[in-house]
Amino acid sequence: MITELGGPDKVWELISTTLPVGFTASKVRWVMEHEPETYAKMGHVLLPHDYLNYWLTGEFVMEAGEASGTGF
Repeated sequence: MITELGGPDKVWELISTTLPVGFTASKVRWVMEHEPETYAKMGHVLLPHDYLNYWLTGEFVMEAGEASGTGF
């Protein structure tokens, strides 16, 4: 993924951070490549507290500070 974005320096230029493998985007990419049937069924990607907010409000939202830690 990082190579496709232009390498680590380009990623830093784009988002001012790195993309560790533990970030949500890296995990979603893995599912896309290794479990395409599961990926095709995905409609949304939510962190646990975002799901709770969805359950309480019916809205898909994410706090900007938390979103920055996903790699999206």
